Formats: sequence, structure tokens, C-alpha cells
Amino acid sequence: MRIEPDEIRSLRQWLSPEPEGRLSQQRFSELIGVTWGTVARWERKGCPDGRSARKLTRLRLVLDALGDMIKREYRLTFFIQRHPLLLHLCPITLLESEAGLLAVLRQIEGG
Repeated sequence: MRIEPDEIRSLRQWLSPEPEGRLSQQRFSELIGVTWGTVARWERKGCPDGRSARKLTRLRLVLDALGDMIKREYRLTFFIQRHPLLLHLCPITLLESEAGLLAVLRQIEGG
């Protein structure tokens, strides 16, 4: 699974509270659980390892499912706050696994 540099920049833009901005590489790296330099390298060459590529793909799926349900300024907060309906876990943590992704998507879809 190959993640292109434009896809990573697009994810940072979707998570930015500002319509014309992007979440910083530093903040994005903290969210994903990698170093800042790793995100910078991905944006130059676009080659995350398998685990990171899967997490980035899952992040994109959740952002697509959220659509406009959550205002731009709250998107990042959605991923990092603990949710009672997700056993008080953070959605970004759950995106480490396929089962976690499914749990997050179920909650978004209201089930």
C-alpha cells in the first residue's frame, strides 16, 4: 500500500482548524506516533512503512465518514479526546487496528 506525499499533505489540511492551512508536520507526527522528520520524509518521498500506511489509510476513511459532521476546528479534538462510546479510548489510538477502525466508524454512523 503506497501513500503519496499529496495524500499526507491532504490529511494535514483536513485536520487543520484553519480552512487555508495545514496542521503542522510536528503536530501531525505526534498524532500519528512518528517523528517530525518521518512526516517530512513522507512528504518528500511518500513511503510510510506498512503499519503507518495502514493507520494513515484508516485516518482518511474516518475523515471521509465524518464529512461535515464535525466543524473543522473540532476535527483534531475528535481524534485525540477520549470517547465514552469507545470505552473511553481516543479514536486515533483505535486506528492502530482494523477492529478499532470499525468501532470508530460504527459510532460515527450512529450504531
